[in-house]
Amino acid sequence: VALAQWNCSAEFIVPAVSPLLNRSGAAPSLSLRLSGIDTFCALRLNGEAVGPPLDSALLTHDVLIPPGILRPGPNRLVLAFSPPLAEAALRAASYPYPVPHTLYYHTWSEPSHRNFARKPQSDF
Repeated sequence: VALAQWNCSAEFIVPAVSPLLNRSGAAPSLSLRLSGIDTFCALRLNGEAVGPPLDSALLTHDVLIPPGILRPGPNRLVLAFSPPLAEAALRAASYPYPVPHTLYYHTWSEPSHRNFARKPQSDF
């Protein structure tokens, strides 16, 4: 699981008459609140990227949905999770100087550069 890209998706229908839509039937700017999202995640709604990529499992994220992306009828939300070990290693490699990190050699996930991933440390 920790070494693969994962996608999670949900399809939902917004009725033509909904508090999410204004009187003309269009969606204004909305906010989607997410918590407990496992670290490195990009969101797409109806094929459009929404918000910046998420990078902390320890925060609650309020993602701005720009006007017009949510629409009456069927909608599809996709959360694309990047592998945390690979992403942490990329962030460590692109940092301007080396950052010391601990190594737990009895674990399959090392070296993990876990200090570049904002997630529960027991979850590597």
